[in-house]
Amino acid sequence: MELLNNIQLAYCTNVHRGSTWDETFESLEKYVLEVKKLICPEKRFAIGLRLGAKAARSLSDLTKINLFKKWLDRNNCYVFTINGFPYGNFHGTRVKEQVYRPDWTDSNRLAYTIQLFKILEKLLEKGEEGSVSTLPASFKEFHPSGKIPAIAFENIVKCADEIERISKAKKLDLHLGLEPEPLGSFETTAETITFFNELDNFSTLSNLKNLIGVNYDCCHLAVEFESAQSGLNKLKEAGIRLSKIHLSSALRAKPTDQNKELLNSFVEDVY
Repeated sequence: MELLNNIQLAYCTNVHRGSTWDETFESLEKYVLEVKKLICPEKRFAIGLRLGAKAARSLSDLTKINLFKKWLDRNNCYVFTINGFPYGNFHGTRVKEQVYRPDWTDSNRLAYTIQLFKILEKLLEKGEEGSVSTLPASFKEFHPSGKIPAIAFENIVKCADEIERISKAKKLDLHLGLEPEPLGSFETTAETITFFNELDNFSTLSNLKNLIGVNYDCCHLAVEFESAQSGLNKLKEAGIRLSKIHLSSALRAKPTDQNKELLNSFVEDVY
């Protein structure tokens, strides 16, 4: 839904299972519409759509996407942002570091992300703003040297070129949000700024920082013991676009024996 100053607040569907479009659409009808009834039954409801690669390939079909647009209109909903971080399964089976595969060194990640922007372009009206969120280049343990491979930067720049091209016909403001995360290629605000400074060296685009920004997940930065106010101010000072904010939370507890025992109940194999 739209808040003050053109800020959009969306319900993110990555909390629901769905690797195929049929599974994703089932969760929209079964859960998301129920949330809408509770939150804003009379107003337009924004959906932060999580689309895995299988679902994206299916929804790219023009007939299916037109049917989805009619469903959105009928239910007074809209999509302005897509979660493109998890490429494959995100529920039910072990995820952990596999959520980073394929990473930005892989052309499959590039193709998938471009496909998401093509879907988003069809869901937006002329002149509107939209975003896709993605992983922070890769996973630190995939590259033990500690250096992010040049191909990752090159693929992100190729994506920026495509975002610009896709945006032009409808004069859209489209942007990709890279999401700092613990053990990602960049996980702190300082590492994020370093990454963006290096990214500049791989592009001749004058508006690169308008096309590529940061998806700031409050939980991810909280477990890095960062202050959101300080981190967000540093990103602003560095001229890095705030593409999206994930309002999420993390548990905080003193490491007493009792608390450590209680935290064991949160241990599971999926994440």
